[in-house]
Amino acid sequence: MIRLSVSLFLLLSAFGPCGCGFSDAVISAAEMGFKRDITAAGQVVDFKKVKTVEQQADGKTVLFYFESTVRWLTLEEAVNDKDDPQDPQTYVNAIDYARANLLTGAPKLGTRQTVQGAAMMVKTDLGWEYKGLVRGQ
Repeated sequence: MIRLSVSLFLLLSAFGPCGCGFSDAVISAAEMGFKRDITAAGQVVDFKKVKTVEQQADGKTVLFYFESTVRWLTLEEAVNDKDDPQDPQTYVNAIDYARANLLTGAPKLGTRQTVQGAAMMVKTDLGWEYKGLVRGQ
């Protein structure tokens, strides 16, 4: 269900009534993908584009650099969340993924922190698709 919702959002962000251009569509898709990746361990408070770099001449693959403010949860907060309690292993996996793939700002649990990252984005027939964080680019 979540995957379908993200796909629908990506489709709407690419072809929405706002007349969104390349920039707006890729920002929306990157933010939703990043939120999905860290939802078990943190909450995205703010998200902004730093730059995009085309990876192929056809413009269908871009590296999207971003800066985000994240409120990292402690394990206790994640497990005891009354609305969406997390499995401890899912929480640990999300923290490990962020620690391994963010360019700056390894998670400091229980704090609000500004992080920088890069996401691989691919243009499909339905819009921009988030492929995950990319380290060391």
